[in-house]
Amino acid sequence: MATEPFDAAHADYLRGQRRGRLATVATNGAPQNKPVGFRYHAELGTIDVTGFAMERSAKFRNVAIRPRVAFTVDDVSDPSAGSGGVRFMEVRGTAEQVELDAAPFDGVSRWIIRIRPRRFVSWNVGAPGMHSADVAGAGRSAGDGRPAVGLSGAAGDRARRAIERQVAELQAGLRDQDAELYNRHFSADIMWGSRYGATVARCMCSCTATGTGGWPRGRTRS
Repeated sequence: MATEPFDAAHADYLRGQRRGRLATVATNGAPQNKPVGFRYHAELGTIDVTGFAMERSAKFRNVAIRPRVAFTVDDVSDPSAGSGGVRFMEVRGTAEQVELDAAPFDGVSRWIIRIRPRRFVSWNVGAPGMHSADVAGAGRSAGDGRPAVGLSGAAGDRARRAIERQVAELQAGLRDQDAELYNRHFSADIMWGSRYGATVARCMCSCTATGTGGWPRGRTRS
């Protein structure tokens, strides 16, 4: 069983809703926002989006190519209270196409879009005002093939091997022509988006600004 990604107030809010809006990005880069039915799957820590003929929909095709999505649920609990009576919750994360053994509801497809939350923002849910938080333990979805520290399986193995190679190269010492080696590491998209990658990028910028050549020098290889 996965760890539930939301606190009790936000989980209860999702359980009490049946309709939301799913924002995806088409292959040509155009945003698309569609009303959808869903259920909050607490055991998996996911939001499962359902629909009629889901596998033939544009949003279904979109998440196969661009898995990053935003999902929003809102309602008006007290129309007389102005903004104080409005509630919403936006969930940002990665989505994947999933075929279930059976349709979750009568008349809908066995295919669903499963969202794995990464971050959420809300208004007047659980307590007055705006709230935001990262989801504990959130990682990249299966649709994101970049190797990254913290992943398991083949992608995690590729990440560990890549980092081991880089550490060995650093320990062996650097020469000016070794810049190509690190360009290759970065262009392979091993660490962009990670905290480690951001730290390395800051070091590179700092070294360039101080004229130290961009990388610290170890002993020279013969």
